[in-house]
Amino acid sequence: MAERFLVDAISAIALFLVAVGGIYLPRLLVKKQGGNAKGGTFGIIFQLGNMLSAGVMLSAGFCHLLADALPKIQEEVTNFPLGPFLTATGYLLTLVADEIAVSISGESHHGHGHSHGHSQNHVENTFKSEGDGGAADTNGNTGMQSLEIDTVKLVQNESSSGENGIKSPTAHEDAPSVSFVTAVLLGAALSLHSVLEGAALGAQKEQKKAEDILIAILAHKGLAAYALGASLMDSETSSKRFWSVGLGFSIASPIGICLGYILSSFASGLVSSSLSALASGTFLYVAMMEVIPKELADPSNKALKIIVMLLGFFAMSILALWA
Repeated sequence: MAERFLVDAISAIALFLVAVGGIYLPRLLVKKQGGNAKGGTFGIIFQLGNMLSAGVMLSAGFCHLLADALPKIQEEVTNFPLGPFLTATGYLLTLVADEIAVSISGESHHGHGHSHGHSQNHVENTFKSEGDGGAADTNGNTGMQSLEIDTVKLVQNESSSGENGIKSPTAHEDAPSVSFVTAVLLGAALSLHSVLEGAALGAQKEQKKAEDILIAILAHKGLAAYALGASLMDSETSSKRFWSVGLGFSIASPIGICLGYILSSFASGLVSSSLSALASGTFLYVAMMEVIPKELADPSNKALKIIVMLLGFFAMSILALWA
């Protein structure tokens, strides 16, 4: 029990630090570079990192979380396919949460009126003509179909500015390209993912399984944190608001770990397995709905993106041999 508690405590601290670092990085880059935090080479590295994390999360969802949960669930519940049901429930729960966030933030965008519409058009035109820095979204997305990935696209082409007054020559003077409400809703959606993933990690009673899940979460956590930090910078919010949202997201995984640890300690193994199955749906949603389609919509470096994704998937799957 003491060893398990130590592993969960170290995992919580590691995830918190990775989240804080990822959120702060856009702020640091904006101060150092005076604007674009995601252009050029860094933007390509970010895209490849996203695809690597997608492959890792696909494997974690299918080959680790769901594969480990099914035997116990099927042993306890014989008259209903509870494992696949919970996986689909986790998938749909995350989908509904994201769509609600998109709907609300869409309404807030309409409130910006003409000035924000001008800013959005400028972002789209810049994105289409950027060249090496990116390519147009061939799916015709308008910037709100996926909070996390489309916000990143906005940040790639519009510089961020904050209370220190750092702006690029192309930044619109009247309205930020990403509203603060949108950034907050992005943080809320990512926090929901993090709590579910953390709960699955905390519920594991075997150290090796907990380590495998930790690897999968870490593969995505830093990138998600960067996306959130970039959107907060692009919203031109104050330092206090920036860190209020950022730290709220950062503690989501530790909270989930604590919940999973407590529930699994005072409940049957079925609870632990159920949490794993539920979290697998979240992993699958993030990979298949938020990362892979959006990154492949950009035709640049597509072959390399697919190779990196496959490498992440097979490398994580091989770990299942020792789980």
